[in-house]
Amino acid sequence: MSKICELTGKKAMIGYRISHANNKSKRRFNINLCKKRFFLEKEKKWIKLRICTYAIKIINKIGIENALKRFKYKKHTHKHKHTHKHKNKKQRKNYYCHGKKRKSNSNYIRMY
Repeated sequence: MSKICELTGKKAMIGYRISHANNKSKRRFNINLCKKRFFLEKEKKWIKLRICTYAIKIINKIGIENALKRFKYKKHTHKHKHTHKHKNKKQRKNYYCHGKKRKSNSNYIRMY
C-alpha cells in the first residue's frame, strides 16, 4: 500500500541526506501513518482509516464528522479507476510500435 494519508492526502517528500562533508544523497521523508478506527454516530458504524498524526490532532479538536467534511473524504480516494485509452488489442497495437508511441498511421516509420 502507498504511504498516503487517506484524510489529508499527505505523501512522503524527497530530500537529501547531507553528510558532515556536505555530500548529498537522495532520501525519503516518510509521513507518520497510523491505522485508526473511528465510530460515526450519524451512520452508526465504524470506519478504518490510515491517517497521519496531523489528521489525528485535527480529529481530536473538531471531531471525526467535521474533519471528514473539511477534507471532503470519500471512501478509497487514493484508488483510481484504470481507464483504457484503447478499446481493443488492435487499436493498442497500432498506437504503440516496439515501446515507442506512433504519432499517426500516415507518419508511420518502422522502428527496430
